[in-house]
Amino acid sequence: MSSQIKLEEVVAVVERLNDEWWEEPRRKMIPFNVMTDGTSMAVTFLDARLWCDEDDARSYNEEKDEYEPLDAFLRREVQVLGVLILEVFPLAQP
Repeated sequence: MSSQIKLEEVVAVVERLNDEWWEEPRRKMIPFNVMTDGTSMAVTFLDARLWCDEDDARSYNEEKDEYEPLDAFLRREVQVLGVLILEVFPLAQP
Protein backbone atom coordinates (compact mmCIF):
# COMPACT_ATOMS: atom_id res chain seq x y z
CA MET A 1 0.00 0.00 0.00
CA SER A 2 1.45 3.32 -1.05
CA SER A 3 1.16 6.39 1.16
CA GLN A 4 -0.60 9.28 -0.55
CA ILE A 5 0.26 11.99 1.95
CA LYS A 6 0.95 15.44 0.47
CA LEU A 7 4.03 17.52 1.16
CA GLU A 8 1.88 20.30 2.61
CA GLU A 9 0.41 17.89 5.15
CA VAL A 10 3.87 16.67 6.19
CA VAL A 11 5.16 20.24 6.54
CA ALA A 12 2.14 21.17 8.70
CA VAL A 13 2.77 18.21 11.04
CA VAL A 14 6.47 19.05 11.33
CA GLU A 15 5.73 22.72 12.00
CA ARG A 16 3.29 21.73 14.76
CA LEU A 17 5.81 19.35 16.37
CA ASN A 18 8.58 21.96 16.22
CA ASP A 19 6.26 24.58 17.76
CA GLU A 20 5.52 22.19 20.64
CA TRP A 21 9.24 21.50 21.02
CA TRP A 22 10.00 25.23 21.29
CA GLU A 23 7.47 25.65 24.12
CA GLU A 24 10.12 24.17 26.44
CA PRO A 25 12.48 27.12 27.21
CA ARG A 26 15.69 25.07 27.43
CA ARG A 27 15.36 23.73 23.91
CA LYS A 28 17.38 25.80 21.46
CA MET A 29 17.09 23.94 18.15
CA ILE A 30 14.54 22.83 15.62
CA PRO A 31 14.81 19.03 15.71
CA PHE A 32 12.25 17.99 13.07
CA ASN A 33 12.96 18.60 9.40
CA VAL A 34 11.28 17.71 6.12
CA MET A 35 13.52 16.72 3.25
CA THR A 36 12.49 16.16 -0.35
CA ASP A 37 14.21 15.58 -3.67
CA GLY A 38 11.06 16.36 -5.61
CA THR A 39 9.97 12.74 -5.94
CA SER A 40 10.09 11.48 -2.36
CA MET A 41 10.06 13.04 1.09
CA ALA A 42 11.31 12.18 4.55
CA VAL A 43 11.06 13.51 8.09
CA THR A 44 14.14 13.58 10.29
CA PHE A 45 14.66 14.23 13.98
CA LEU A 46 18.15 15.46 14.87
CA ASP A 47 19.31 14.07 11.49
CA ALA A 48 17.87 10.59 12.15
CA ARG A 49 15.32 9.59 9.52
CA LEU A 50 12.03 8.71 11.19
CA TRP A 51 9.71 8.46 8.21
CA CYS A 52 9.85 8.30 4.42
CA ASP A 53 6.94 8.16 2.02
CA GLU A 54 8.66 5.51 -0.11
CA ASP A 55 8.68 2.97 2.72
CA ASP A 56 5.93 4.30 4.97
CA ALA A 57 6.17 2.33 8.24
CA ARG A 58 3.00 3.74 9.78
CA SER A 59 0.29 1.27 10.76
CA TYR A 60 -2.26 0.73 8.02
CA ASN A 61 -5.92 0.00 8.80
CA GLU A 62 -7.30 -2.05 5.93
CA GLU A 63 -10.91 -1.71 7.07
CA LYS A 64 -10.71 2.09 7.04
CA ASP A 65 -8.19 2.16 4.16
CA GLU A 66 -5.99 4.69 5.98
CA TYR A 67 -2.65 5.07 7.70
CA GLU A 68 -2.25 6.12 11.31
CA PRO A 69 -1.75 9.88 11.72
CA LEU A 70 1.78 11.00 10.91
CA ASP A 71 2.15 13.06 14.10
CA ALA A 72 1.33 10.04 16.32
CA PHE A 73 3.83 7.92 14.38
CA LEU A 74 6.59 10.55 14.65
CA ARG A 75 6.03 11.00 18.40
CA ARG A 76 6.35 7.25 18.93
CA GLU A 77 9.48 7.04 16.79
CA VAL A 78 11.11 9.86 18.78
CA GLN A 79 10.38 7.94 21.99
CA VAL A 80 11.94 4.80 20.52
CA LEU A 81 14.98 6.80 19.41
CA GLY A 82 15.29 8.27 22.92
CA VAL A 83 15.27 4.82 24.48
CA LEU A 84 17.96 3.64 22.06
CA ILE A 85 20.13 6.67 22.80
CA LEU A 86 19.80 6.09 26.57
CA GLU A 87 20.82 2.46 26.10
CA VAL A 88 24.00 3.54 24.35
CA PHE A 89 24.64 6.62 26.52
CA PRO A 90 23.03 6.08 29.94
CA LEU A 91 22.43 9.10 32.13
CA ALA A 92 25.20 9.73 34.62
CA GLN A 93 24.29 8.96 38.21
CA PRO A 94 25.05 11.77 40.72
